[in-house]
Amino acid sequence: MHFVHYGPEKNQLLEEHKKIMEENCKVSGGTWEVTDNRESVKGADFIYTDVWYGLYENETPKEERVATFKDYQVNKDLMSLGNIGCKFMHCLPATRGEDVTDEVLDSESSIAFLEAGNRLTAMRGLLVYFTQYQREQAASELQIAAAKEQLEKFMDERHIR
Repeated sequence: MHFVHYGPEKNQLLEEHKKIMEENCKVSGGTWEVTDNRESVKGADFIYTDVWYGLYENETPKEERVATFKDYQVNKDLMSLGNIGCKFMHCLPATRGEDVTDEVLDSESSIAFLEAGNRLTAMRGLLVYFTQYQREQAASELQIAAAKEQLEKFMDERHIR
């Protein structure tokens, strides 16, 4: 795949991240690009964003972060640069009207809530694993199979997949 990190120049991936991407691309055959050029979004199959200031609230005032990222908001115009059928992803919670518009987050292109449901299922699996087995006790194949069956039954009963 071709990965594009589109964002303001001073808020782009660090050199250490670029080195990791380069190593991964050597193995996978993929490519990557880090840019502030809006045209780089053309042809995207997925557009993914995050909140603009959640982890950085104490570092930079909200007004400054909004001013920095406002041109990078995921809205109808940005989504229209993607391929037909381009999907929108967000790790949630989203800040409606800032990082994403309601029109995109609530659209059929958005898989953000499905993504959140998948994370919930993964967390449930981890809870089952960590609550049934002590670190010093190695689980047998039978115990692992039983835990997997129990989790799958739980998910099936709730139509989670």
